Amino acid sequence: MRTYVAHIWQDTNGTYSVEFPDLPGCYTWGETLEEAQAMAKEALTGYLEGLATQHESAPRQTYYPVPVTT
Repeated sequence: MRTYVAHIWQDTNGTYSVEFPDLPGCYTWGETLEEAQAMAKEALTGYLEGLATQHESAPRQTYYPVPVTT
């Protein structure tokens, strides 16, 4: 099982966008944070399954979450 960092942010219209910096073109969104998280899991699964179908290797994780407190 692979783990990838997902960036999730709230857009100005109130929806939540999700992107995976290590996976080019892997984006999704949701009306709520919970929906965006569920859609992120679905998008990640679909992306990796697509790579496997094309006999391509999954990219290595290059982004690592680092909490920063001020």
